[in-house]
Amino acid sequence: TATKHTKTPWVQNGRFVLTGAGEIVAECDAPRTANEVDEANAAFIVKSANAHEPLVSAARSAHRSAVPLDDEGTSFSISRNAMSKITAVLVKMDQVKSRGLPGTRNDGGAQ
Repeated sequence: TATKHTKTPWVQNGRFVLTGAGEIVAECDAPRTANEVDEANAAFIVKSANAHEPLVSAARSAHRSAVPLDDEGTSFSISRNAMSKITAVLVKMDQVKSRGLPGTRNDGGAQ
């Protein structure tokens, strides 16, 4: 069996990636980069690692609920629950604005 990674969620402290208990997971200290870049890299690693499981879960939910809308299988519909999971993860990652689901009265318009 494959070795498992350190349990998430992880947090950032400067250029360090830490467990919630403060144990070092990684240090971003690339040669010839500014400290700000190392800190940005650490922030990106934390954001990505913490989003991995929720994104996989949302993708699985969307895949399970997908219904073909045409005979060619080029258009699909997913459940509102699956779309809610996807939206929640993206909002948490600051990738979309917090708003209602597309096509609802509170969808807030296109981003």
